[in-house]
Amino acid sequence: MPSDSPTLLFAYGSSLPGLHGFFPEESPARRRLGLARTEGRLAFNGIDGVLLPGPGQTFGELLEIDPADLPRLDAEAQCAEGDPPRPPLRRSPLGVTHLDSGQTLTVEAYQPPAAARAGLRTRTAVHDYRGALLKGDIEENWYLAFGSNLDPDRLRGRVGDFTEECPGLLPGFRLVFNKQANEHHAYANLASDPDGPGCPGVAYRLRPDQIRELDGYEGTPRHYIRLGLPFVPEDSPATPLLGFAYVAQPERLVRQRPPTTTYLEHLRRGYRLRGWTREIEVPS
Repeated sequence: MPSDSPTLLFAYGSSLPGLHGFFPEESPARRRLGLARTEGRLAFNGIDGVLLPGPGQTFGELLEIDPADLPRLDAEAQCAEGDPPRPPLRRSPLGVTHLDSGQTLTVEAYQPPAAARAGLRTRTAVHDYRGALLKGDIEENWYLAFGSNLDPDRLRGRVGDFTEECPGLLPGFRLVFNKQANEHHAYANLASDPDGPGCPGVAYRLRPDQIRELDGYEGTPRHYIRLGLPFVPEDSPATPLLGFAYVAQPERLVRQRPPTTTYLEHLRRGYRLRGWTREIEVPS
């Protein structure tokens, strides 16, 4: 008998939230459960991405899907589209690491059958589809701050001045302090919160050289990984944008700890400057 339990899917490529794949944003059949990582690489042809087994890492999101919606998704995954077209995809088991907890899970993902993989290996490989679309290494882009860089002076001290800033929310996430700092303190990080109001953040417009400078401060990719995420601006919530955020690698997670007093003051100053009254939940 078919199970009524939700199915966990690893979404990647154009199926990621914030893009226009076959998981519609308004669909009640899908629920975001946070970021995840799997072994393998994304073969990217400029239009879509296809997950291939092998060395490397690919980042995506876990989605909880109503089983009643799976036949439709299976049928759409079989449709080869694009120019050049991607191969038909089939739903099959996949091991992933949940970035919230570091836990290893076996979920499902839409992947190409073995016979279709050989012709994809010459295409550009990327680890983050949304980030590849942003082209942050060659173009100006939005950087999504949710930690100490909410303080604009803190960010200027690191990368210099910037031309634009835009307060808003990172939907589907909340602020936590579980990125390893030292024995007693932790840094800010994102954790999944599918039913919450979103994590307060500020989108700053940065040049490619500033983004690379910030990579050094964030310890990318060993400590934080730079990923493309959706962002909802306060002044135009109906027009979400994509930007880069730094999310802790699961190997760097600790139990929640308070940040240092100086670090926390940067966050509080960022909240005050934007008129945010939400309380920052600091672990004891």
